[in-house]
Amino acid sequence: MIKDNLWLILGGSGQIGRSLQSLLQQVEIKFEAPSSKLLDIRDFESTKNYVLTVRPDVIINCAGWT
Repeated sequence: MIKDNLWLILGGSGQIGRSLQSLLQQVEIKFEAPSSKLLDIRDFESTKNYVLTVRPDVIINCAGWT
């Protein structure tokens, strides 16, 4: 069941990331949206270790450069 899945939202503090979080909360889907200070996606090893630790079922990349 999709509600049992854990979603990882990268770029969760941006406009798209916040909108996605709001939607997921409405449909009661579990997610994590770490800040860029907690998870710097420019650092491959750090990102890989984070993903292997959290073990999300879905990863959505909302990060961007304005």
